[in-house]
Amino acid sequence: MYDKDIYEKAYYFELDRIDKIHARLTIPLTLLTLIGGAIINMLPKLFKMFSLFVSGAYEYISIIILIIVIIILFLMSLYHAFRSYFGYGYCYIDKWDIIDNWGTELNKYYDGDKEKVKNELDEYYVDRLKECRNRNFILNNKRQGYLFRVNLFICIQISLIIIAYTISSYINL
Repeated sequence: MYDKDIYEKAYYFELDRIDKIHARLTIPLTLLTLIGGAIINMLPKLFKMFSLFVSGAYEYISIIILIIVIIILFLMSLYHAFRSYFGYGYCYIDKWDIIDNWGTELNKYYDGDKEKVKNELDEYYVDRLKECRNRNFILNNKRQGYLFRVNLFICIQISLIIIAYTISSYINL
């Protein structure tokens, strides 16, 4: 009919994934802090280049666009980082005292037939494990998708920051 151990392992595997996703978020948040510092360092150069661009020096357009793209990607990374961390209501199996109380009620209903009570409680427990595992699986996959996008945006930002600093050192800003 069903194997309770398989459902328990799947349920606890998804609970373990929650902790692993939390642990994987620390490095991207650290990198976002460093990227934020680099952006703050680039802002005076951006304003200087923008004023030169307005006065007719069009060679600064590439670095102006790079810095604006970096800022947009930074904001998108922050959004995805917060979405990967906050706003998830995970499903957990019921507390044991609730299950025990329900077992007592079932015992009264079945007039002490322990086999029927055990089967009913096992069926309820397995249904709860399946339900919680499925919900947690969906939430973990969503969070992992957001975390993947954060990492992707960070890689792109770091590359663009290196390019922007190389160009700005080449044109002596």
